[in-house]
Amino acid sequence: MEKEFDPEDPLELVGVGLPEGNLEEMAQCLVEEYVRDGWDDESLLKLFQDPFYRMAHQIYKEAGEARILKLVQLARKKWGGFERGDAHSRLRLDGVKKAWLKEVKPDA
Repeated sequence: MEKEFDPEDPLELVGVGLPEGNLEEMAQCLVEEYVRDGWDDESLLKLFQDPFYRMAHQIYKEAGEARILKLVQLARKKWGGFERGDAHSRLRLDGVKKAWLKEVKPDA
C-alpha cells in the first residue's frame, strides 16, 4: 500500500542541524544506547570506526579510541550486560553502504 505525500506528516524523517554541544555527553548517550541494545565491544568499536556512521565516527575522531572504550566500560558498569544476538550483523553492509564506499573509496 503506497501512501500519498502529506506535507503535514508528523512521522516524516527530517534532518536538523543543531548547534555544537557537549561531545562527551553525546558520546556517552550513543554508547549507552548501543550497550543497552546488546552490542558487544568489538561491534560497537567498529561502528565508531566506520566513516559511514558519520556522527559516531566524528565522535571517534575527536575523542579517540581509548575514550570510546572507556565509555563502553562505564556504560556496562552502569547498565550491566545485555545479550541480543550478533550485533555485528546489524552493521550496514547492504547496497546503500556499498554504493557509498564506491564514491568515497573507488578501489573498495
